[in-house]
Amino acid sequence: MRGPRRDHSLFKNYDDVYQDNTPYLEFKELYVEHSFNNVDFRIGIQRFSWGRLDEYTVNDLFNPWDYTRFIFRSLEDRKIGVPSVSAALDKGGWSYQAVWVPWLVPYRLPKPNERWAIVPADPSLSKVPGAEIAPQEPGLPPKKLENGSIGFRMQRLGETEWAFNLFHGYNLRPVFRSTA
Repeated sequence: MRGPRRDHSLFKNYDDVYQDNTPYLEFKELYVEHSFNNVDFRIGIQRFSWGRLDEYTVNDLFNPWDYTRFIFRSLEDRKIGVPSVSAALDKGGWSYQAVWVPWLVPYRLPKPNERWAIVPADPSLSKVPGAEIAPQEPGLPPKKLENGSIGFRMQRLGETEWAFNLFHGYNLRPVFRSTA
């Protein structure tokens, strides 16, 4: 695995968990939309909201989260917009939505020396000789179409909201591993 690199890019990328580019620009959403026979098509960088609980959104599986300043960001602002294609249709009180994300976009974590680091590089490890925290990029699957995500949602709004979600893809939650 490769370690995080110093990134002097103006834009965040879709390949790395640890990115060290400050200041930066990021497009949360940037897409082209076209309607045809009551179906809305979108292609570009999008964010999706498929259900909501108090904080942990179990059905919201398309957008990874940016954990670099998570305390100061709303739930919607934590979502990283992903390159995707979507189609939506409203008919007979039901709404239907299909989404395709062609490759895996990972979550973002702060480096140990950054303000909101999940595992801070503090002096508590100084008591262990030679100990250091060296974050490494996770082994992500290759950027191929078979490693993308696809989903379909049927939803009925009213006094009671009903939704059926089908999803095939990767879990976008952080995974940590330590070595001695």
